[in-house]
Amino acid sequence: MAKFHSVADLEFLYKKAVGYAAKQLSESQWNKNWQLVKYFYRDTSEERKLTVQRDQIMEMYVNDNNGDPRCPINGRLNGLHFATNINYGTGLPYEKTPYEKWRFIVPHAVMYRKCPNVYFSNFFCHWSGGPHHLSLVMTRSGSDADRFCLEHLPPVDMETNTFLRIQQQNDKTMTSIVNHGIWVEIFYTENVPIPPVDIKNPEWFLNDPENVNPQQGELQKPDDCRTCNVDR
Repeated sequence: MAKFHSVADLEFLYKKAVGYAAKQLSESQWNKNWQLVKYFYRDTSEERKLTVQRDQIMEMYVNDNNGDPRCPINGRLNGLHFATNINYGTGLPYEKTPYEKWRFIVPHAVMYRKCPNVYFSNFFCHWSGGPHHLSLVMTRSGSDADRFCLEHLPPVDMETNTFLRIQQQNDKTMTSIVNHGIWVEIFYTENVPIPPVDIKNPEWFLNDPENVNPQQGELQKPDDCRTCNVDR
């Protein structure tokens, strides 16, 4: 077995993710309308927040083996993970998560303007029957990351795909998502400049300090999940 998935493997896995999302939508009573996304967001620790504010930059790190151990970007591509899912009642990012104490938000259009090329890299769960996650990689045209993705990952049409859409409407960048039951994350392959702390720059929000459960170690995809494994 090859160490990493081929592009053909990933195209097959992407089709499985599309089928899974379609099944979730058809069988659920969820609102099936696409809803606007204002921000991408990531949770981080108090220590990391202070470092980022001091240096005024959020620096990329190499992708670990969390999720699919055969994902081609594992140990080979630097970036930052951002969540995209929203509370479908409010249209805002989920208020609280069990991961870290602080949340950093970035307007989606800022990220997309700099990194308009998007590729599929991962579809996984952490245990059979658990929630599924899908990862999209955003790159800047002509960058080392973009050249890597062109060789190793299938591109995603952001105007028509099943999971997260970014479209130009009346000279504005509009991002939308539908409640398909998949946690969609962005792996953003550029550092993020951070402006000095100021009341006019509300990029940081406090997560629930009594409900923080940082992930310990790498959680890899189970081999027995028929939904998200390449089992041709």
